[in-house]
Amino acid sequence: MVVKVARILGRGNVGGPARTALELSRRLAGRGYETLLLAGEPERTEGDLLAGVDDVTVRVMPGFRRRPGLGDLGAQRRLRAALREFRPDIVHTHAAKAGALGRLASRSLRPRPRLVHTFHGHVLDGYFPRPLSALFAAVERRLALTTDALVAVSEAVARELAERHRVAPRERFRVIENGIDLASFRAAGARSRGAARERLGCSPAALVLLVPARLVPIKGHAVLFDALRLLSPALLPLEVHLLGDGPLRRRLERAAARLREGFVVRFHGFRDDLPAVLPAGDVVVLPSKSEGMPLALMDAMACGVPVVATAVGGVPELLDQGAAGLLAAPRDAASLARALERVLGDIEFARGVARAGRKRVEERHTIERVVEEHARLYAELLA
Repeated sequence: MVVKVARILGRGNVGGPARTALELSRRLAGRGYETLLLAGEPERTEGDLLAGVDDVTVRVMPGFRRRPGLGDLGAQRRLRAALREFRPDIVHTHAAKAGALGRLASRSLRPRPRLVHTFHGHVLDGYFPRPLSALFAAVERRLALTTDALVAVSEAVARELAERHRVAPRERFRVIENGIDLASFRAAGARSRGAARERLGCSPAALVLLVPARLVPIKGHAVLFDALRLLSPALLPLEVHLLGDGPLRRRLERAAARLREGFVVRFHGFRDDLPAVLPAGDVVVLPSKSEGMPLALMDAMACGVPVVATAVGGVPELLDQGAAGLLAAPRDAASLARALERVLGDIEFARGVARAGRKRVEERHTIERVVEEHARLYAELLA
């Protein structure tokens, strides 16, 4: 029997939720699941992961955009019409905007599909003014009452949603940690570090720091630039390569121009060749203010590059509480600078961190395990 899954995604931007939704759609097809992927429109500076996808049925919903507005009403109507036509057994929504509009659009479907929502993190801290965050938390509580399965990508995300924001009791959340397709990274590992550095245009003599993240406030680039100013001159010359794009690009370009001599900062925009370029780094850094369980760090760990990241969301779980990568305090430039100096200043220590990171990903964070856990969840819901 074919099980029909409508997977709803806020937008197909280059990021973790879209990658996970696309991989699940592809890999569950061989297990008897037919997927319709309904997605919002990415913003101009975000990149579009779904463009050109031909092995999954994708339908972009006009008017379904990231920011709230009157267009949400039309987007909800179009979602409802698409769902009625498809007649899914399961509606699985990913991230906040899709979770709200998708679950509301599903309420009138008959027969009623099973509803699953995945929190790939949450927007209840750090994204909006406090009154608006409180409103969104109230909406999430209401939606949770009629959702059959609530999924969180890390224990920290589940705990924050249950205890701090009271979205639902902790026992209602199922933790399915993120994972990646290791095959492409194993192939990349066979390539030389020199080839990766040449691909990015790195200087042979410089230390190289990579930042694979959208250029948006929540990713913490401003704190990173403050930390760079605190680094020991002994680490110079140092190249910083920003692998991402977004509305903060012009502001960050101005901040880069104010760094002292010895720093080179390059803005690459979104890259679709991360397995080929990540081995160029002496360290990958993610200075975020909020995260779920970032695939960008898994990518770097799979390539055997040491990582430094702020201790937010599921990052400490991913990095084995600091054993598989260095943790810095969030929003703390001095803490971030110390962690970067520890990795960049001791090559043997950095190699040990890199080995531990690769082992951690290979043992716990494969996409095959993610698919298996979702297949088990869907079977339970339909039993």
